[in-house]
Amino acid sequence: LPWPGNKKLFFIELDQLYVRERIEKRDGENGPSYTTYHEVRVICSEGEHVTLIKSLESNEEALYIEQKIEEYLGIKNVSVSGEVGR
Repeated sequence: LPWPGNKKLFFIELDQLYVRERIEKRDGENGPSYTTYHEVRVICSEGEHVTLIKSLESNEEALYIEQKIEEYLGIKNVSVSGEVGR
């Protein structure tokens, strides 16, 4: 897979994809505000967790991307601790 910053991920190194929710706090004039983002992440064969796509506002969009990549690469969906459920 092409990767920003000259990092290459080979599909044979990808064990599992999952979606993680991230809540970002911003301090403003009217007090703090919170925005929820979703990340599509991958677990590599050596156990490293890498973010493929970040800052997606829609949970459904992130889960769709996860599902399509898993289908394309033939990766069986397995539950990952901390992931957003379907």
